[in-house]
Amino acid sequence: MSAPKLSSPGLDRYGQPIVPFVLHNPLTWDVKHRFAGMGFLAGLFAHYCSMYVYRRPFYANLPWLIGGTLSGSAIGYFAGVWFRWTITSRDQVIDHYVELHPDDFNAFDAPKRQYKDILLPWNPNRNFERPIPWMKRCEWSDGTEIENIE
Repeated sequence: MSAPKLSSPGLDRYGQPIVPFVLHNPLTWDVKHRFAGMGFLAGLFAHYCSMYVYRRPFYANLPWLIGGTLSGSAIGYFAGVWFRWTITSRDQVIDHYVELHPDDFNAFDAPKRQYKDILLPWNPNRNFERPIPWMKRCEWSDGTEIENIE
């Protein structure tokens, strides 16, 4: 048995389609750039909140605004690099394990099981004529028995 193929053309290793980079769509950006953008927005938001609390105009303390957004971008960028490194190293460990134990990952080669082989047969117990087993057949309120209508 051989290990399953982990990727194919046009798909990443998780089977998701590879989308080309588009500047106006942050979902197509790489992780480090996405984190840098979030850090930039966090620095901008922190400056806005600070100026709102102290009741100063937004453009006041402009050097702090520039420093906050740049440092937020840098922290976000390096957080994205670290995140990408941890995910890549985890994937390498998993790939190495799959290469060492290919017989444990032959689910793609195994025959398909059908639901009829897995589920037990279902026999519904319909007690609408005698809802409680120890009672006699259904009766009308005056005591006369209900006839079977078949």
